[in-house]
Amino acid sequence: MVLRAWLTEQPNVAGVLALLAKRRLGASIIAMLERPADPWTLELLAKESAMSHATYMRAFSAYSHSSPLRIVPRWRF
Repeated sequence: MVLRAWLTEQPNVAGVLALLAKRRLGASIIAMLERPADPWTLELLAKESAMSHATYMRAFSAYSHSSPLRIVPRWRF
């Protein structure tokens, strides 16, 4: 919560930090970080964010300039 408050005050935050600053998008980022081995799909990530698939993709892309499925493999070991 403190991190989210700080992030919302920063004018040039991008990428994962920008996603964490948004409550609904941040929920999917946190879920991916907590459970990187899960078989994530766009539908599951959208559900974590309480959004439709299309709305999730538009919002995610607007803040990260990337696809969620491009981020997940980077976090898996």
